[in-house]
Amino acid sequence: LQKAGAFCDMEVAAREGLPLPAHRAVLSSTPFFREALERLGEEKGEEGVRVELRECSLSAVERALDFIYTGTFDAGEGVDGCLELLHCGATLQVEGLVRACARRAEALLHPSSVARVWEAAAALELERLKSKCLRFIIDHYDACRPEKEASVKEAMRRHPAFFDLVLSALSPGPGAASKLGKARSAPPPPPAPR
Repeated sequence: LQKAGAFCDMEVAAREGLPLPAHRAVLSSTPFFREALERLGEEKGEEGVRVELRECSLSAVERALDFIYTGTFDAGEGVDGCLELLHCGATLQVEGLVRACARRAEALLHPSSVARVWEAAAALELERLKSKCLRFIIDHYDACRPEKEASVKEAMRRHPAFFDLVLSALSPGPGAASKLGKARSAPPPPPAPR
């Protein structure tokens, strides 16, 4: 119904300004849209309800709406599409989408993307994803070294405390093994609720 525009009573506009038809009854199931609809309903009455999402691309908003309507999602092309959807899901306060995108980002970790994923996780306070990035860097340090991977070098410059932890866990000397051992012996996170 939503994609066909059938019985839609609102619009959601992304950064590009293009409107997507939607149903208030469905979108009000999320905290973000519920608050926006209450605020806009008071300002505009019942007609012409349009929610603007300037921080999310049209592609990410379409995929986020698909998740809200169906519970399924397309993470997009590679890590960039996944991180774009992760950011949109966080903006819209759709926890299930954020969890699903974070799990997908974990699966996409690569030396060329781990720094971007960690930065997104840090910005959104996703501790499990940050830990997965740290573990990936430690386990694949030869490929993630700043001399080999420019994105890691740049992230080290912007976030020295995180990479100090990585380097101290890898450095030989007293305490290095115990730091690395602590990271490996941490209990696994609880399973995501279904």
